[in-house]
Amino acid sequence: MKKFLKHYRLPVYLSILIVIFICFFIIYHFVSSVAINRDREIEIGNEIIFELHSYFLDNGKFPDDIYIIENIYKKVFSLNDVDLMTTRPFYRSLGDEFILEYIYGFDPPYLFYYSKNGVWEYGFPLY
Repeated sequence: MKKFLKHYRLPVYLSILIVIFICFFIIYHFVSSVAINRDREIEIGNEIIFELHSYFLDNGKFPDDIYIIENIYKKVFSLNDVDLMTTRPFYRSLGDEFILEYIYGFDPPYLFYYSKNGVWEYGFPLY
């Protein structure tokens, strides 16, 4: 029995290392692809925020009409060569503030921007 264990010790350790390596690779790939997607969404979201602030400076309020929001989306998406059918943030007007949020799935946490804080957060929305 000892000869058997001594003989197969290296293949067992090697197979365990291979399984661990594969697990780390899968986790790394998942985390890095999520980060890349979020960076692109934040970049497009920042351009939408710029357009919303431009609208606020021109009109004294943030838009609450869906057609104005659609025009802002079309403008930003065409400048970035992004298809209009891709995931776009949901916009909520709160009077002199607004929320942009990317919703994936049914349950939070979501990626959202609350204009009062002025930063992108990944968590639970504040409404």
